[in-house]
Amino acid sequence: MGLHLSVASTKEIDLIHTIQVQSFKPLYLKYQDMNTNPSLETLDDVKNRLFRANGIIYTVLLNDEIIGAICVVKVYSNQMRISPMFLKSTYQNKGYAKSAVKILEEKHPMVTIWELQTIKEEPSLVHFYEKLGYKSTGVEKRINEKMTLVTYRKLLSMEGRHA
Repeated sequence: MGLHLSVASTKEIDLIHTIQVQSFKPLYLKYQDMNTNPSLETLDDVKNRLFRANGIIYTVLLNDEIIGAICVVKVYSNQMRISPMFLKSTYQNKGYAKSAVKILEEKHPMVTIWELQTIKEEPSLVHFYEKLGYKSTGVEKRINEKMTLVTYRKLLSMEGRHA
């Protein structure tokens, strides 16, 4: 079966929340970000994201095991924002996130603008997104004395994409 994305259902919310908390907790401990770190979101916060009219939560599955999730929000008909994306720690740095983002982009062929925010002080995250073709917009938001969020954008042309 390999790696694939599936639209999340309410029965998967508990597991998605658990993986989200575990995935982001090390970053919370490092940066002490009380306002934006997804590890501090409640189960109700994740449920609300599932039912958001302009959003989708995709589970990331490897051989039918949920190993993470990608949450997207439609900004405009041709623009989406990824927030948040996460994998279980045992599946990180193995190419699964890269493949998941490519599958996500293929699922939305009419989207030509993808945006996200990442932590400027995390070189591995910055490198990961830049390797996928995301470029810094120059927009930064200082969260605290340890951490700055930077906005990244990827522009795709409709040429060569399949509908």
